[in-house]
Formats: sequence, C-alpha cells, structure tokens
Amino acid sequence: MRILFCLALLACTTNNNGPADDTASFAHLAGRWTTSGTCGGDSCEIAQTGCAITQVTCTSGARSTTGEIDGDHFTYHGSGATGAPATCSGTNSGNMISGTCTVDGGGTCSFSGQRQ
Repeated sequence: MRILFCLALLACTTNNNGPADDTASFAHLAGRWTTSGTCGGDSCEIAQTGCAITQVTCTSGARSTTGEIDGDHFTYHGSGATGAPATCSGTNSGNMISGTCTVDGGGTCSFSGQRQ
C-alpha cells in the first residue's frame, strides 16, 4: 500500500491563542516530504495556505482532496496510489511527521517522514 499526503483546503480552527489564522495555532507542512513505513516509501510536495493544505502531489500517485490541520495534528482524505479512497491522520513535530492511513478495502498502514 502506498498512501501518503492528501491534505486540502478547509476552514481553520480557533484556539486560545487568538484569531483562527494565528500562525502558532497550526503546523506548517508546506514543502517536500520523504516518507517510509508500512504504507511504502514516497516523496510528496505539499502547498499550504494558513491551516489548510491546498495541493499535494506524490510520486506514487497519491493526492489530496480534503483535509485540515489543528495544532500539530492533521487529518486528510483523498486517494492513494491505486486510486482507492483513503483517510490519513498524523502528528507533525518540526521537520518530522508520523501517522496512519486507512484505505477503503485495503486496511491500515503507518508512515513517518522527514521534510527535505
């Protein structure tokens, strides 16, 4: 299974730090990520505007359709390399990410990655 990034534009969540677009309230995931794990190895380019990812392109063919970032946590929905619908969630810590993906009809896999 090769499933990775699928984050897209959604509204920001508010927090105790101030307005919804407060840059301290969400992880910064924009850039190129190299990932590995039971989901398979991949390289993904993520474009981000505020607390939403607006475009994801992975060398495996995985892509984004919807998602959100809330603090250091992210959740996204899209399609994996085979085109099957997938839901993934994870955590960001600086230049590292980790999480799991569930592929319709394909089970659950894990991934970890590093910003390049």
